Amino acid sequence: YRRMRRSERQHSVRVLRRLLDAGQTHPDLLAAALLHDVGKTRLRFSLPEKVLVVLVKALAPAAYRRWGSGSARGWRRPFAVSIQHPAWGAEMVAAAGGSPLAVDLVRRHADPLDGPPCSEADRLLLALQAVDVGIEVQGLPAAALEADEHLVVDDILPLQRPQFPPDAVETGGGIGSHQPVYAAVDGVVL
Repeated sequence: YRRMRRSERQHSVRVLRRLLDAGQTHPDLLAAALLHDVGKTRLRFSLPEKVLVVLVKALAPAAYRRWGSGSARGWRRPFAVSIQHPAWGAEMVAAAGGSPLAVDLVRRHADPLDGPPCSEADRLLLALQAVDVGIEVQGLPAAALEADEHLVVDDILPLQRPQFPPDAVETGGGIGSHQPVYAAVDGVVL
């Protein structure tokens, strides 16, 4: 989370806020809200490149997919970052000990469902996508972005936190473990 650019962290906090405002408290969903774009830290992704990617995605979606599916080199790099960052982020969350569900939500956050939600994971994914896409489509006025300039996750506390088993922190878990892993980001227990 801390490796993400300030604008990406602000976006993630807005996604988290919207989920909490909607009554969502699932810890894996909240973790995915904060970390869904962490894969963008693997390679630099500038604002002009992001604008180019958004325009190409809207005007020439087949070219966008083709250019982003290959190696992240040269002029294709921003397209690869856009398309491949969910997989990269999922790898990073898994390596940090994230739960399988949080990893799955990060991996799939940009993928549309092929049909109605069939599982809890699908329902959580739709909740994440609804607020993430809503933020992207609606955008925020410049004044709102300026107001969030110094926003950190601590600023949204105290909020309802999911209730964890008393031994959650002690038992830990981790990669290969069947026990849940709970992490704290700026004081928010995930």
